[in-house]
Amino acid sequence: MSNSKKKLRISSEIIKDGEKDSIEFFTEAKYYEKNNKKYFSYKEGELTGMEGSTTMLTIDGDKLIINRYGTNKSKMSFILNEKTYTNYITPYGKFEMEIITNSLLLDLSNNYIEIEYFLVVKGLSESNNKLIIEIK
Repeated sequence: MSNSKKKLRISSEIIKDGEKDSIEFFTEAKYYEKNNKKYFSYKEGELTGMEGSTTMLTIDGDKLIINRYGTNKSKMSFILNEKTYTNYITPYGKFEMEIITNSLLLDLSNNYIEIEYFLVVKGLSESNNKLIIEIK
């Protein structure tokens, strides 16, 4: 995988207050490698509620970072069994977030990424989340 375009199938599952919400979408991403890191960049759409934002997935060893730029801004770091913090900036304000990564599978040889994490948006919500990214 060098500089190229990839198709991503992204599935997200959120369990909050006993209710499960799922979303799945397909998108085209720019892919490249630099300094032993792998990058996937794609535009968010209406379906995700983040239209006007660009998302950059960075795989750095055994860590996944999801950066969002544009209408919504955040930098979420997923490191197995670690708690990370970030700010989520939206047109409606800034929210503090805490992320605890419970499982993290970065299997690029099989074009598959899976993350399970607990997310706390301070003062708003807590949820269990699962994110699956398949690369075509």
